[in-house]
Amino acid sequence: MTNRTAPPDADHALDHALDHALAATLPPPPVPAALRAEVLAALHREALADLRERRRALEHEQAAALARLRAAHRLQRRETLARVAVVAFAAGAALTAGLPWLHAWLGPEVPLVLPLVIGVPALAGIAAAWLDRSGHADLL
Repeated sequence: MTNRTAPPDADHALDHALDHALAATLPPPPVPAALRAEVLAALHREALADLRERRRALEHEQAAALARLRAAHRLQRRETLARVAVVAFAAGAALTAGLPWLHAWLGPEVPLVLPLVIGVPALAGIAAAWLDRSGHADLL
């Protein structure tokens, strides 16, 4: 039982005296000479295993990210192809329907006006898509 009225230094002195008496009574066990080298080697192996595990996890994460990127790229290519096909079909249908009307309205100047009528909206659409994908959609 500890004396509660004793100053803390007295407990510390008692602990120190007991430790000294135990060290004199019980000799420390023998430690192999290579123990420090073995402990350091075990720590190094553990660090390498942890490093390999982290590397494997990062490579797996990178492969998954690359797979997602490739899938998104394939989807974007398909969507672009579908848009081109739809626009080409719509342009062909519009020309088929509108060419007789344009010829009656403009006469022989249709070959001069038609590229402007088609080209200006096409260029505007291309510019809008480019600005949207490049992150400058606020300019629209």
